[in-house]
Amino acid sequence: VKVVVGWMSAAVLGMTRSGLSIADEEEENNWPRGRLFRLFAAIMVGIIVIGAAPQVNTIMADAGIAATGGGLLLIGMGLLHLGLTANTLRITISLMTILSGFEILYSAVEGSVLVAALLAVIILGLALVGSYLLLASNAGEAEST
Repeated sequence: VKVVVGWMSAAVLGMTRSGLSIADEEEENNWPRGRLFRLFAAIMVGIIVIGAAPQVNTIMADAGIAATGGGLLLIGMGLLHLGLTANTLRITISLMTILSGFEILYSAVEGSVLVAALLAVIILGLALVGSYLLLASNAGEAEST
């Protein structure tokens, strides 16, 4: 279910992005924009995850250090990416990354199929909302020019 929903979400966002103009693809000129800063921030997130994973693992009913670390890393990188961008497509991908990290952490605690399906529907809904917002922002830019 997760793989199919991921494919469908990627297809929705990809098809929406392929129909937009090239002007939306410009690199953001906001601070911080350097690759060195982004690499440093990603390393800092990694260090925080390495330090926090054992404590979160004990809270999460000993789910396993790999699952806990992977979930925390996805959440941390998603939050980092969400904080550094203003592009609608990138924000949607960041939110999907954060939710995927939460799914990894939560699946170790709750094994219900209904909860997994609900989280999959949320991911698909987020992709559809992101696609709509991409189209709406592009239509607004087309009218203003």
